[in-house]
Amino acid sequence: MTALTNNRTNFLTVLITAALILLTCNSVLAQKEAFQNSCQEVKTKMINNLSAGIKSNNEGLRRSSIYYAGYYGIEELTDVLVDKLFHGENSTIKILAAVSLYRIGNNEGFNAVKKLAAAESDAEVRKMGEAILNQYNIDAGLNVAAAKE
Repeated sequence: MTALTNNRTNFLTVLITAALILLTCNSVLAQKEAFQNSCQEVKTKMINNLSAGIKSNNEGLRRSSIYYAGYYGIEELTDVLVDKLFHGENSTIKILAAVSLYRIGNNEGFNAVKKLAAAESDAEVRKMGEAILNQYNIDAGLNVAAAKE
């Protein structure tokens, strides 16, 4: 009789332990999903804030926002940066937009800087566009060389 009681006790212990583990796992998964949703919300807010900053009338805010878009490599801001590249208020904004597009590193940004380097009337902006294109080409060459090794 005691062996049967011990088996029932062991079975109940295992069953309760399994239930607690399942509840804990469910709770952890729910927290992970909530965290991922929270991170996505923060990213969306950050992109919206930087986009508003890039479009701002405040020169300092505009420069900082352009810089951080490139610093963090936010591809979602490529279109806004390309717009500033061609419609920037001054050479500093255009050059900063070109550098940020370089740091983001996608094809759309590369093509925009290429177009800028070929057609810009401001000599300083054109020269910086050419320098950025040269760096794109150097980076591409390094990537090809690294891939061959």
